[in-house]
Amino acid sequence: MRLFLSSYRFGAHYDRLVALAGPPGRVALIPNACDAWPEAWAGAVTSDMSPLRQLGYRPEVLDLREYVGREAELERKLAEFPLVWVRGGNTFVLRAQFARSGADRVLP
Repeated sequence: MRLFLSSYRFGAHYDRLVALAGPPGRVALIPNACDAWPEAWAGAVTSDMSPLRQLGYRPEVLDLREYVGREAELERKLAEFPLVWVRGGNTFVLRAQFARSGADRVLP
């Protein structure tokens, strides 16, 4: 597993993301760190999709809430993506959604 960690989007290093992730393709965008703010959820998704699209990637929302108790299905879905982008926000909420969906076991 290779990780690109940034406190805000790509930081000043979008080139490092591209070098690490390879040529642009599909991206699973996991926005569940924003689940505690339903009124801001759609805006948060849009704010992450735009910069990924500008780099040539094709982001698709993967909502972990849809996979609660369906770990095998989540694993099959994630296998379709060469890149997973996990949006920041409330890390406690994100951790809970990782546990409920099994993403914490599937991703590694």
